[in-house]
Amino acid sequence: MTTSSPIFSIDTLLTNIASLSDLPPELRALAESEYKEIGNYLAGMQADGWDVYPQGSMAIGTVVRPIGDAGFDLDMVCLRNVAKQSTTQQKLKDEVGQALKAYVERANTKPIDVSPSRRCWVVDYPDNSGHGGLHIDVLPAIPDVDARSDTAIEITDENLRLWQPSDPKAYATWFNECTAKQRRAIKEAMAFKMSKSVDEIPDWEVKTTLQRVVQVLKLHRDQYFDNKDSDLRPPSILVTTLAAYAFAGEEELAEAVASCVRGMPSHVNQVNGLYVVQSPVSKENFADKWNEYPERRAAFDDWMQQVRRDIDEAGAEEGMDRVGARLAKSFGESVVASAARGMGIEIRESRDAGKLTFAAGAGGLGAAAAGAATVPQHKFYGRKQP
Repeated sequence: MTTSSPIFSIDTLLTNIASLSDLPPELRALAESEYKEIGNYLAGMQADGWDVYPQGSMAIGTVVRPIGDAGFDLDMVCLRNVAKQSTTQQKLKDEVGQALKAYVERANTKPIDVSPSRRCWVVDYPDNSGHGGLHIDVLPAIPDVDARSDTAIEITDENLRLWQPSDPKAYATWFNECTAKQRRAIKEAMAFKMSKSVDEIPDWEVKTTLQRVVQVLKLHRDQYFDNKDSDLRPPSILVTTLAAYAFAGEEELAEAVASCVRGMPSHVNQVNGLYVVQSPVSKENFADKWNEYPERRAAFDDWMQQVRRDIDEAGAEEGMDRVGARLAKSFGESVVASAARGMGIEIRESRDAGKLTFAAGAGGLGAAAAGAATVPQHKFYGRKQP
């Protein structure tokens, strides 16, 4: 179903690409329920206080769907309120792991497995919703009593001797403050349209431009590094922080992505010959691994250049077929096809990525073929038109 003479933009297409990767409401509800259930279970079985809460993309609204059928990856902190001198990294991790395994055995509900990773325990959930499975990384932590922040923590890392500083609660507050004004304006518009109060609109229903920028960058990154060494892929916290540092308040998504990509490298500093991307809220250096593995910095630079080329070239195109084909190389043909359907355009998918075009007589975007032509009533502009 299409409307007469619609005029689309690359911003709409990019927004749809990002929205397709959003965490579905039923999985969000499951995750929020599990945070509470795990926290209540731990509190009931231990004399020491526990605090379980979401961190990372779940806390700031930038979750993206991974490539393939791996399921959504979410993060939570499992904070045990004990003194550092009373435990060790290994002891704390073992205790959290044992508690989680006991929870899975007795919960008689959704979790199916618990396995260790370098810093976390991974709790796996089956795909009962048709949206893919769910994996919650549970990060053991203790309070950082030497930090200025009341929410600062120290976390375990089996590859490092010393406890590592972090402050995911303060980070989420900082990131959300970066777009508080726009979020408020969006909520007000939604509330007016839905005849509700602003307070009735939950934060997770609102996506600001910066949140979409981060999602677009993470999706592009995942596609770009899909067939490369996974260690070269820039971590999400690094990408998110640099994007937030570079964000200048743009409202148009394509413009914001292009502006951030141009500005992100300038926020990588060098101190005493070492690369530093300082956390805005803690002592963490999100670029610390670049100093051990310079090839990761080189891969980041190459990726930044590729994002800039892809967005600039797609934005310079005219015609849904050409814009769609250009973005299909960056985000995958099936993703772009689904995003276009969300704009009222029917798609016939090709096996060859980057071959999307309008099919003559089909009223939709299809595979490039002999006789393919643009459909006149559909106008698609890359750059915003005057």
